Amino acid sequence: MAQKCFPFNSDSGDRVYKAEDFRAYFAQFIGNGVFYANANALKVVENSGMHVNVNAGAGWIAGAGYINDSVLQLTLANADGALNRIDRVVLRCSYTERDVYVAVKQGSLSAQPTAPALTRNADCYELALADVYVAAGATSITQAAITDQRLNTTLCGIVTGLIEQADTTDIFNQFESYLQQFEAQYIADITEWTSAQESAFTSWSAAQQQEFTDWVDTIRDILDEATAGHLQLEIEANAKDAFERFYGMKESQTDIMANGQIIVTNDDGTLTVTKGVDASDNKTVTEVLETSATAVVPNKTYTKVTTFIPTPTDTIKKRIREEYSVE
Repeated sequence: MAQKCFPFNSDSGDRVYKAEDFRAYFAQFIGNGVFYANANALKVVENSGMHVNVNAGAGWIAGAGYINDSVLQLTLANADGALNRIDRVVLRCSYTERDVYVAVKQGSLSAQPTAPALTRNADCYELALADVYVAAGATSITQAAITDQRLNTTLCGIVTGLIEQADTTDIFNQFESYLQQFEAQYIADITEWTSAQESAFTSWSAAQQQEFTDWVDTIRDILDEATAGHLQLEIEANAKDAFERFYGMKESQTDIMANGQIIVTNDDGTLTVTKGVDASDNKTVTEVLETSATAVVPNKTYTKVTTFIPTPTDTIKKRIREEYSVE
């Protein structure tokens, strides 16, 4: 029929209307979805075990109305022992059954499952109320496993316009349990990582300290008292600076090179520490400080002989002194 109108009184049966005529009429100005009178209308929530509840509420689907006046309990199939699946709770309008009701569409098993597709054809039209993630081996369904689809206009949507507008204040509540689980896992992961880093640094620091102590012990007996005392002061000063740098957490970058060099860089300049040997096979430690300003700071070389050699001998124009504090 190209044109249709109604309703008019029937004269000898010439104005007979079917249910589909009324559904088509109402569908013109009432869209599909949930009547969102409150945040819990037809909301799917956890129950116990493999059960979920559908709260009381109403919906509109393909011109047909649906009302659920009490909590409706649904039972999901048991979880698989190895694979996951996603079940979908739908509001189904069946033209062949002449009925509108809530049903569970069981998903397919997979390591990375997806929700089953909605059926929308001449025999049936479905709206998704929620997707339920059934993990392998699960014995119960938590709220974190339930994804609310009522506000997804592609899968369901809400009826607005002719009724009070929707209250969406509850839309983020479904993520609360998930966020708590995510936060707990993140804290556990970062704690484990931090512990591993601290352990690695402690081991490295102890090894470096022992190596340096062993080296100092080898040269202590061959240094005269004055030179040994001067070297001890230098060592203590460097140790203090290193301690304050590490625990003061000054913003800097330390690179330990494959050849044993230690290069520390910050906004003030670059300090390069090199251990080596001289032409006489004496062990040496060389510190080179390159400032970011136009300053000249001498390179200092300590050898196993009793002389202290400063190079070059240019007058120091500026000495950089860093101050650190523990925050």
